[in-house]
Amino acid sequence: MNRLLRLIQKEFCQIRRDPRMFGIMLFAPVIQLIILGYAATTDVNQLEIGVCDLDRTEQSRALIDSFISSGYFNLIRTVAVPDELDLPISRGEVIIGLVIPHSFGSNLITAHTPQLQLLVDGTDATSGTIAIGYAKAVVQLFSMPYLKPLLRRMSIRNIRLPSVQVRNRAWFNPELKSRVYMVPAGMGLVLLVVMIMLTAMSLVKEREVGTMEQLIVTPLKGWELLLGKILPFILIGIVAETVIIVVAVTVFAIPVLGNALTLYLLSFGFFFTTLGLGILISTLCRTQQQAMLMTTFFVILPFVYLSGFIFPIENMPRVFQLISYLIPLRYFLVIARGVFLKGCGWLQLWDEFTIMLVLGGLIFGAALVRFKKTLD
Repeated sequence: MNRLLRLIQKEFCQIRRDPRMFGIMLFAPVIQLIILGYAATTDVNQLEIGVCDLDRTEQSRALIDSFISSGYFNLIRTVAVPDELDLPISRGEVIIGLVIPHSFGSNLITAHTPQLQLLVDGTDATSGTIAIGYAKAVVQLFSMPYLKPLLRRMSIRNIRLPSVQVRNRAWFNPELKSRVYMVPAGMGLVLLVVMIMLTAMSLVKEREVGTMEQLIVTPLKGWELLLGKILPFILIGIVAETVIIVVAVTVFAIPVLGNALTLYLLSFGFFFTTLGLGILISTLCRTQQQAMLMTTFFVILPFVYLSGFIFPIENMPRVFQLISYLIPLRYFLVIARGVFLKGCGWLQLWDEFTIMLVLGGLIFGAALVRFKKTLD
């Protein structure tokens, strides 16, 4: 135990000698979380729209005003013929084009079926789908005053139309803001990048600066050496997590509905897996450049794609769904969002914690097998 404590003390001294790195470890998570919270958003509030009004009636102008006053559409271009919408859509100047045909107003008044055409830029499938949904909602709301006289006449004739009323209530995120959903998940991504990058380059740095020989001749066993490399970064991870929680609460006004202590305790499973994975990468690489490239392309990017951080796991092919069970970030996202947004406790999240401990044990065991106290 004394040998292990001396190694931990040595690691802290090494970190203290590089104050710039310590500053990066503290301020980089804040910057990344702010970028994720404000930039990485799926909310669509202002959609550029182009309009071709071939009807030019009071009804068509009222429909255009309904789009503008909805707050979701920003009128960018008004054209005379539908073909003139092709160029602004292809250039990305407008996301959706609205074509109002002739006799739209007369058909609306006479209870015929008026038609509209929506031209949507499908290069961004998310924005295009949301734009179509918003446009349909605006048209439906606009058409209601014209349908009321028809429904009144039908009621006089004792013709009743069945109707279904839907009342929505969103739990845990009433305003459905993506920021509320992304910031707790961003904590997992930031911790992943910080923790795995630092540990992945720890042993490699010892080899490059020539201090690996000193560690080899010490009476430290292999598991003590690896554990001594991991433990100091757990404290750094706790500090980084605290900074992230403070930023989430103060900057983004996202309260921690659950117990913060529970979040810290459950985070140890994630620390164990990410730090063990970083040590394993460090045993496989010879230079810091190799460690950084391997960490980026073989760990961070696959973790982001397959953990559910961006893409829903349920929409992935079956083979990738099975692979996602091996990714620790998947389980930490459930923990972070559960504690932040749902107020979940240990009883609801213990299985994710257990799985991360098992994965961490396997990863750390592989690092022990791979690590040899030699220079070869």
